[in-house]
Amino acid sequence: MAGPDRNVLGYRFATFEVDLRAGELRKNGMKIKLQDQPFRLLAILLEHPGEAVLREELQQRLWPADTFVDFDHSLNTAVTRIREALGDSADNPRFVQTLPRRGYRFLASLEAIEDKPSAEPPSPISQPPTPAPAPSPISQLPTPASAPVRRYAAWRVWTWRALFAVLAAVAVYGYFSGWRIWQPRGTAAPELIRLVVLPFVNLSGDPSQEYFGDGMTEEMITQLGRVNPQRLAVIARTSAMRYKDTKTGVQQVASDLKVTYVVEGSFRRVGNNVRITAKLIQVSDQTQLWNHDYDVQVADVLQIQSQVAQSVAGQISVQLLPYRPPRPVKPEAYEAALLGRYYWNRRTDADLQKAAESLQAAVTKDPSYALAQAWMAEVYHLLGYYSVLAPVDAYPKARAAAQRALQLDETLGEAHATLADVTYLYENDWKGAEKEFRKAIELSPNSATAHQWYGAFLTLQGRFPEGRAEIEKAHALDLLSPVINAEVGLACYYRREYPQAVEQYRKSIELDPHFSQTHAWLGMALLQLGRTAEALEEFRQGVTLSKGSQGTVALEAYALARAGRRQEAVDRVHQLEAAARQRYVSPLYISLVYVALGDKDQAFQWAEKGFRDRSGLLARMRREPLLDPVRDDPRFANLMARVGAK
Repeated sequence: MAGPDRNVLGYRFATFEVDLRAGELRKNGMKIKLQDQPFRLLAILLEHPGEAVLREELQQRLWPADTFVDFDHSLNTAVTRIREALGDSADNPRFVQTLPRRGYRFLASLEAIEDKPSAEPPSPISQPPTPAPAPSPISQLPTPASAPVRRYAAWRVWTWRALFAVLAAVAVYGYFSGWRIWQPRGTAAPELIRLVVLPFVNLSGDPSQEYFGDGMTEEMITQLGRVNPQRLAVIARTSAMRYKDTKTGVQQVASDLKVTYVVEGSFRRVGNNVRITAKLIQVSDQTQLWNHDYDVQVADVLQIQSQVAQSVAGQISVQLLPYRPPRPVKPEAYEAALLGRYYWNRRTDADLQKAAESLQAAVTKDPSYALAQAWMAEVYHLLGYYSVLAPVDAYPKARAAAQRALQLDETLGEAHATLADVTYLYENDWKGAEKEFRKAIELSPNSATAHQWYGAFLTLQGRFPEGRAEIEKAHALDLLSPVINAEVGLACYYRREYPQAVEQYRKSIELDPHFSQTHAWLGMALLQLGRTAEALEEFRQGVTLSKGSQGTVALEAYALARAGRRQEAVDRVHQLEAAARQRYVSPLYISLVYVALGDKDQAFQWAEKGFRDRSGLLARMRREPLLDPVRDDPRFANLMARVGAK
């Protein structure tokens, strides 16, 4: 590529002026901050208005072969800075157009500012020679091999100038990317950027609008989660929501969650009008890198959240993965969906049923609302998994909703994750489930739930190292989640590492002492260590906190039988049998109690009923230590063969 014309001192376009000598960008005469490397890139594009400037040519001029930088990331960062300075957009460019995988083109009409010579040259005797025009910033780059050879003194000057330019570019890039770029090629990738979206603050003065802010927070996490996982990890909702209504400072949040950036937001709603404020904070120096206010209608909130996500990603120099922009949603459907998600996150049996009702209302009001369909699939999946509904009443609805969601938007990783769980828990198709899990994580790499469910799937197959890796990914994305912390302990339990399981469950209880499932799982590990009295106490807490859920009642009965309190165990199992005549109770819970009572025939009769019901709990039987008393029975092997668990 040829260098700039020596007579060109700058350029004008629209309301902007580029001064090559001063290295400045001005708008209406006012200087606009633009770092050295983006300025140099802009100057190259201005040399060739309307022409494609290839990436290879840019690399040759801006990043010589012996400069150790991540070229793609550096170029993307520089282009982002140019667009920010010009108020330009990648989607609808006025100035800088991206040519995918090729390069860039400057679009606007351009006027060159030239250094015009005087009409009559000066006399060489009467006047001193006129100094040559100051070189432009672009001319300070190392010259191609075809350029004329300079005198030795000039060569030294240009070498030092070029070296200074390269070092300045490195410093600017390092400051804005936060990455250690002085590293040999082929070494480790840049350190992962971690970000948390704190709960949106309700400024409406109406507590009934809390669900609206919670929903916006979760959707913003989802939007930012569509980012290359090699560059950005977004903390999951469960951990973020622990800071709702607290006065915890940004530094403490950053320390707790190990994040480098924080997104804060607020909303004020009056009827269908919503004012949303969002800002991005860099934790290291408390710098507010970006903020914006939006005045929108409820129906447009999804589009605004998408814009916020793109702005935040641009500020921290990462690229959102390609996905279909959210379509407008009917306001009443959007509100019903947010209310459904609010109930879903509370996770009690009654709240899950309320969530199903709200989400059904959402998709009835707007059948093309893909995310609401995906959320409804998750709700019905959990209703089946926790045996609130019979599997035949829950899992087919979960599958239908997930498939409908993917018909509307094939990029929804959440829907693939639900399909994966349904595929192996209800349909015993483990191979098909793995395919769905991999697709879910490909599309939603920052989904803690997808990693958690996939980790459990791998653990149940005895693929312990792989399962551990996935659960650790889930934990890194959701450090404060009681469910995921308990899942870490459960993976230890299935590996029969009982002391480690107990230790992890204790940590989980410290995070949330009111989460019934952790107490129940802790009791299971304590039983395996022979600490029956302690296990019974944990099971009792589980029963109380869950308000008598069938699973915790069955576990308490199992422990009573192990403690020699047979009649109490018999009473509990009869209670479960009576309840099963009124509503759905998983036959596998009743089977478990009969295992502890030593009645194998009854245990397998109820297990067979669970198989006919297609209970999702069957998948866990092969790894469950509580079933060791019947593991050598041929009926157990026969059942596991039909379930398909390996």
